[in-house]
Amino acid sequence: MIRKDFASKKLSNRAGSLATGSTTWQAPGTYKGAHYDHFLNFFTSIRENVKVIQDPKFGLRAAGAALLANESYIRKQPVHWNPTEMKLI
Repeated sequence: MIRKDFASKKLSNRAGSLATGSTTWQAPGTYKGAHYDHFLNFFTSIRENVKVIQDPKFGLRAAGAALLANESYIRKQPVHWNPTEMKLI
């Protein structure tokens, strides 16, 4: 059963009331994209006959959203992230 008073509210009104903050992160101008980095890393490793190793900072950024979601769930409150220092606030 759907409550009429709840269903009649617009999504934009509810979304606008969330305090999401204004964090902006911009990649360096020389960054060519994740796919380029992955391919370059893989082919360089093959050519040089060494282990394929991923940059840990890139891995943290890739997994960061899931890790923050888990931390928020455990704490039962929103968590805030500083992308420059790569630390919880």
